Amino acid sequence: MNRKPFFTEEQIRILAENPYTRRVGEHSISFTPEFLRDVCRMREQNMTYRQIVEAHGYDPDMIGTRRIYHLGEIIRGKTANDFPDKRPVRSKVIGFDQKSDKRAMKQMQHEILYLRQEVEFLKKIMAAGVIESEDD
Repeated sequence: MNRKPFFTEEQIRILAENPYTRRVGEHSISFTPEFLRDVCRMREQNMTYRQIVEAHGYDPDMIGTRRIYHLGEIIRGKTANDFPDKRPVRSKVIGFDQKSDKRAMKQMQHEILYLRQEVEFLKKIMAAGVIESEDD
């Protein structure tokens, strides 16, 4: 099931240029902790979410009513102190030496099994004649 992109390429470019945008894609946008802290502070001053979005240089119509409403869900019950500047970095590529021995071993075993399955798959499609080997 493919969802229709919410943001066009031009809108993605515009949103990405805003310093309060953490990440933007075709279907979603996430904001910086600085923006979320400002939202908390400005809500305490009784500003609407739409006014807050406009004050930070976003076009509310581009962001959309649903996403603006979602800001309320993000900050509900939180204060500006609940949004730290830096989040823990979760890299998909972590060297084995940076993990515990048990986790590194488990990841290596998983990788070996995956590579073995991949080799078997390639052997089968080569035998079926779907792809040719470079030796031919």
